Amino acid sequence: MAATYLIGGGWPPDPLDHLYAAFAAEVADRPGELVYLLQKGVNPKGWRRYFLRLGLPPARQVTVGPGTAVRPEDIGVAAGMFVCGGDNPLYQGALAEHAHEVRRHLAEHDIPYAGFSAGAAVAGADAVIGGAVRGRPDGSTVPVAPSERDEGLPVLAVLPGLGLVPFGVDIHATQWGTLTRLIHSVATGLVEEGWGLDAHAGIRVNADGRTDVFGPGNVYRVLASGPARAGSDRDVRVRILPAGRGPTITPRHEGKPEGPPCQGAERSSPR
Repeated sequence: MAATYLIGGGWPPDPLDHLYAAFAAEVADRPGELVYLLQKGVNPKGWRRYFLRLGLPPARQVTVGPGTAVRPEDIGVAAGMFVCGGDNPLYQGALAEHAHEVRRHLAEHDIPYAGFSAGAAVAGADAVIGGAVRGRPDGSTVPVAPSERDEGLPVLAVLPGLGLVPFGVDIHATQWGTLTRLIHSVATGLVEEGWGLDAHAGIRVNADGRTDVFGPGNVYRVLASGPARAGSDRDVRVRILPAGRGPTITPRHEGKPEGPPCQGAERSSPR
């Protein structure tokens, strides 16, 4: 089964050439074209030049706009799938409706996936897509991220993702101050495990659960360090992962029951 590559952002991508090159090498072993998803209105020239520089096969764009629902037939028997950056809720909305079918399609055809920024955020089992505040168990509210990074969603929003990796992802973690949003997502129980990716930082998750950490930016792993307690948040611990071989993860089981909803957090689609 092909690997999943997640990049926390950062342009130009040169500091992560070796991560993109690893994705390109995996794609090169497969027939077909590269399919990439890009938000409507964004100029694709920069990405297409970089794909060409990496030696990737000819690229076909799938444009993501309001009301888009990406289906397996949009991907086809591609050599690789790349999801670009932009509006987190837009990409999540486009991929969520047929997420199970798309995930199964990628697995059946052994198609490597790479996600940049928003493309990384929506790849997880739980997609941390935005929000600047959340409710506390006592009914008060507390900020979780800078207001300018709320993605148009004022309340912490964790929605179903593609499920390619068994954890939630937040992006531009240091640069945008979103690591705290990820910490709150785990503390509330909305996310069982979170990985925060800086710009110019990324990970490869191999089919057997082994991970590799790339880049000069930080990669943070956020885990609950204690059980849920009625009326309070869970304790969490944060580890900064160095470049190189990362921890081995256990895939999330299908049909895992959701925890209790957290006051002041969204679990249903805001759009």
